[in-house]
Amino acid sequence: MSGDLKPCPFCGANPHRGLEKVRHCQLHGDPLQDFSFWCPRGHAKVTASTEAEAITAWNTRTDTNSDLLEALAPFAALADEMDRVGATHRMPPAEIRRAAQYAHCHAARDAISKHRALIDSDNGAQHPTHCLPEALR
Repeated sequence: MSGDLKPCPFCGANPHRGLEKVRHCQLHGDPLQDFSFWCPRGHAKVTASTEAEAITAWNTRTDTNSDLLEALAPFAALADEMDRVGATHRMPPAEIRRAAQYAHCHAARDAISKHRALIDSDNGAQHPTHCLPEALR
């Protein structure tokens, strides 16, 4: 039945299967054992009370990329804006690079917004360091 399993949604590896530790029902004392499927690289794990439920849970996922593309849209816009700022100033100002390097997306977005305002104003040649939050200076 494990031949019906889809690969890991994150890395494409074939999932491993196994039984969880036996536990006993507190009401009747009956032994219970759950079924599990997991990625051998540790990306995902599914546990259910029956093998069929575990297979269904493991195989349940979106088969299209539309949700992923929608979730990544703000980051694509941020990257486009960094390219625009970089083209105007030959490369992104240091505080934008530093914020992006450390994956502080909100800080990078704020810094880009302030630089966009400067680019669009008369003072576009300046690179103020006050755009970056105190923690990233």
